[in-house]
Amino acid sequence: MGDGLAAFRRVGASAITCGVLPKRIGSRPVRKRMPFTPIDEKTTLLWGSITFLKCSMTIINGQQVDLPLGFSFSSCFFQPNRQDLQRFQNAGLPLPERLQAAVLKRQVEFLAGRYCATEALKALGYEGEPVVGSQADRSPAWPSGWLGSISHSSDCAVALVAHRQQALGIGVDVESVLPPADVETISDMILHGSERDLLASQGYSPEQLLTVVFSIKESLYKALNQLGIKELDFKSACVQRVSPDGGFAAILANGVALPLQVPRLLTGRFILNGARVVSLLWIPKVTTVVERQPARSSRCVLT
Repeated sequence: MGDGLAAFRRVGASAITCGVLPKRIGSRPVRKRMPFTPIDEKTTLLWGSITFLKCSMTIINGQQVDLPLGFSFSSCFFQPNRQDLQRFQNAGLPLPERLQAAVLKRQVEFLAGRYCATEALKALGYEGEPVVGSQADRSPAWPSGWLGSISHSSDCAVALVAHRQQALGIGVDVESVLPPADVETISDMILHGSERDLLASQGYSPEQLLTVVFSIKESLYKALNQLGIKELDFKSACVQRVSPDGGFAAILANGVALPLQVPRLLTGRFILNGARVVSLLWIPKVTTVVERQPARSSRCVLT
């Protein structure tokens, strides 16, 4: 979830201070870097090039975004206080037993995410019980026939859902932009050198750059997790393209084993507005094969 970056900051900073890189940072293990297959720069990969035959327009992080029909996005703001806890409980969202003794902040952010998931499902005609269940890995237990992803930052929760026949996996992430003082502490753990150069060329500040890449990879890994592809770290993927409208393309390292129906190159959308980043990605059940010219250079340089 969005608090993964906050956890990454805490654990990563302490590890560097001690001079020892942990085997696991936040929710991601640390592994050796893997090679990437280069992509020709003429390949059309960006969100802005996608034309949906049928789509619905929604507001995400203050900006208008087109989603395919059958997808729904919902967001809400919250404060970690008893008033908001009561607000979500009044909406019919009980706390699961495992969170009855949790701190207030954890209780509120959990219900905020489940509230968004339930509202997103209702927008698509869902009339069942609120989404409050969890699987063994604590990811949401979605109702039969549905698929989705939930994320939260310190004061914002988001959810993206769809009919299961629409996608193989869905990932959404929301993050608060890092303070500048934290950038040098953890950037080398998250960024490939080419990612740093790519986003810097687009005019992003170092703190925006780091937060955007982190969020993109979180949404990507959440979508893959739904396919049983786990234990990826932040160097297992490389953001290779970004467009002015927020489209992105990310490629998975050659060493990541993928099912045949999952392309190694995936596209999505990020929305940077003020101090908040939201990223969205889904793996469609039917993918369009992109004709590629022979690769001449790699946009991802291992560092």
